[in-house]
Amino acid sequence: MKTTTWKNDTDCCSWHGVKCDAISGYVIGLNLGCEGLQGIQELDMSSNDDLEGQLPELSCGASLSILDLSH
Repeated sequence: MKTTTWKNDTDCCSWHGVKCDAISGYVIGLNLGCEGLQGIQELDMSSNDDLEGQLPELSCGASLSILDLSH
């Protein structure tokens, strides 16, 4: 599972499935596939002014009940 490398005391740009801009250090990509969504119940992406593109399919056994994309 990709999220096993996600630790609070490490740079998120070193985490599996996370892609960062080389200059700004901002997260520019998140690739979890199905393995990172199983069991997720809440996803808060609010106040992210720079989000763009298509919303991927959120199936794969996800039990998502709250998705916040508000501005």
